[in-house]
Amino acid sequence: MKMINDGLETIALQFRKDLGLAPDTYFDPFQLVIQGIVIQTSRKLRERFPDSPVADLDKDHSFEWTVLSMPFDQESKQWIVVVNSHAPEKEQRLALVAELVQILLGYKLEKVLKHAEEVFTLEFATETNFDARYVAGAILYPQESAKNFVQNVLHVFGRGENKKIKRKPYEEMAHEADFFQIPPALVEERLKHLGLWSLYLPKDFEFVIPPEATESLPNASDRFSKFYPELDQKPKE
Repeated sequence: MKMINDGLETIALQFRKDLGLAPDTYFDPFQLVIQGIVIQTSRKLRERFPDSPVADLDKDHSFEWTVLSMPFDQESKQWIVVVNSHAPEKEQRLALVAELVQILLGYKLEKVLKHAEEVFTLEFATETNFDARYVAGAILYPQESAKNFVQNVLHVFGRGENKKIKRKPYEEMAHEADFFQIPPALVEERLKHLGLWSLYLPKDFEFVIPPEATESLPNASDRFSKFYPELDQKPKE
């Protein structure tokens, strides 16, 4: 069963195309240079402003967040996107791309959050988070890469015919995640969204409805009779 969103896949594909990325290559979002957006890690921000309340984001409040957006300063119209240096690196990449997607797609920052004394940030509306994560996942792990991964696994192991080697699917996905520097859970998520999961991990399901279970079911042709009993009345001779 596919849960693919063609519109969001197209956005991700165009994003990679605009950057000149091949369909099946690794992408490091920290190498991006975007006009009007400054990408910074919390560690570097603390080193630059050690006595600023912003430094608390990298210390006492580092467990509360992964990526934040905030005005660069009171006069500037530029935004700074801060990535939590304490978060796992793979999670940093996914969260950063999702945040950039929301900015570049024009989603509005609506929620005001207080993280520390005199440190306020803005958060995007909750309903945009799914779309942003979907696009981010498709950018970091494109459809072509997911298809190639499954095809390579099936080529090596067949569709379950090769019983000599015991497969380790979650180790396979972890290895794939290491190559693209993304969370292993994102590989599984992408395979499911693209309808590739049943190919990757085929399972034999037998769907049966016992005959006795259908005996008590109402006749479909009679479904209106209890509401309109006059329909069953025979015309008078």
